Order: sequence, then C-alpha cells, then structure tokens
Amino acid sequence: MKTFRFALLVTLFSFLFIGLTQAQDKAQNQAYTIHEDNIKPSMVMEYEQLAKEFKELMEQYNVSDADYLAVSTDEFVYSYVSPIDNMADLDKSFMAGITDQAAKDKLMNIFSRMDKCYDTHGNHILILDNELSYMPDGMSQTQEGMDYRTYYRYYYTPENYDKLVESAKAIKSFYAEKGSERHFRVYRSGFGVSDAYFLVAVSAKDEIHNAQKSKEDIQLLGSERNKYLGEIFKYTSRFEVTNGWIRRDLSYMSSK
Repeated sequence: MKTFRFALLVTLFSFLFIGLTQAQDKAQNQAYTIHEDNIKPSMVMEYEQLAKEFKELMEQYNVSDADYLAVSTDEFVYSYVSPIDNMADLDKSFMAGITDQAAKDKLMNIFSRMDKCYDTHGNHILILDNELSYMPDGMSQTQEGMDYRTYYRYYYTPENYDKLVESAKAIKSFYAEKGSERHFRVYRSGFGVSDAYFLVAVSAKDEIHNAQKSKEDIQLLGSERNKYLGEIFKYTSRFEVTNGWIRRDLSYMSSK
C-alpha cells in the first residue's frame, strides 16, 4: 500500500473519455480509487498489524486527502477504497500532511515491511452507478451493523456492454416491483483493469444473515427471477463470487 494515488501512463484519449463520462454522470455516479494488496496467507497477521500501524500514523497527524474504507476478502485480498471527484484527485498525496521526518521514516519502514507480505498489488477505479443500484432506503456503502459483503463480478466484452446495462435495469425494476429486501449496489469498472466488469455488492450482518436473506429473496421472487438472471448471464463472459468484510479497524477517516 505504498500510495493512494496512481502512477500510470495513459493516452490522451483515455483521459478525455473518463473525464467526459464523469462529467455526464456526476449527478448519479461516484468514482472511487481502489488499492488492492494480495496477501500471502502466511503473512496475514503481520500485514494486519502493519495496516493498523499505518492507520495510527494517519490518525496521529490527522492526514487529509487520505480517507479510505478497508475491505478484506476470504481470498486474503485487502482493498482500500477512496472517493474521488475527478482525475485531478489522483495527484493528491497523503505524504504532504506528514512533515515530521521521524514520521516519514516510520512510514517508509511500514511500507518496506508490507512489501514482504504480498507478491502483487495494484490500483484501479470503480464507479458506483446509482441508476443500476437497488437501494430503496437510500444510498450507503456502510449500513450500520451490516459489515459482511458478498461481491458478484460480471465480466463482459465491449460489444455486450449496452445489453448488460439494459438487463441490469430490468432486474432492478423487477426487484423494486416485488419489494425485495435484498438491496444491492452496482459498480462499473473504470481505468486500471484489463477485463471490464460490473460489481454487485450485497450487505449483511454475517454469513448466516446473508444466507437467510438470500433464501427469503429467492422465495419472494420465485421462478421469474431465473428469467432475469438468464438475461444477465447471456451477456456475461465470466462470473465470480467473493465474500468479505468491511474492516472498520483498518479504515481511516480524517476529522478535517
């Protein structure tokens, strides 16, 4: 987790495309930078201790421009999610808020020790799509007492993007019509990924609560649910399911 900004080489077209997309969708969408560390199973405990040390250092200096929500999955992937308003936000460095040399040295030491905990890590952008999300009680990523997460990734090829969007709108309308209590948020992958996907995030209290709500939802929606899911999968090239937790103990929010 060396930095929360990107050091990426991009073409002018890429910048223009993302900028135009964000400008057009700003009223309904929110972009996030995601930093992911793929932790070696044998290093999980040491890594979490280092992540806590990092958070404590941020809190000590009340560093701005570094707020992040931490998530860990069953596959030992640790993600740090930070909201951005535009591409210029990627140039902001949390290091600017740490002026004490001893603190900088401690920070570099933490990063150096973290490097031993993973072989790969990286950054990308996700865009929360309000139009496709089903959150009738109001949009929120962190519902109180609902820190368990199930993530569904629907990968697609460029030719199927529009059809997948229409299928997603249809299933949202279906859930709303039935009054489903299985709420979900939909994210679109942005810059930094090689295989484009939609990410559907579902919140629950824990694994048992998640299974109960899923069972209730299947009973409520009935066999008609399969028709809508079939349309989604028709335009999906690859599908993945991941479970994890919001890690409030590793997350950081400045008071500024």
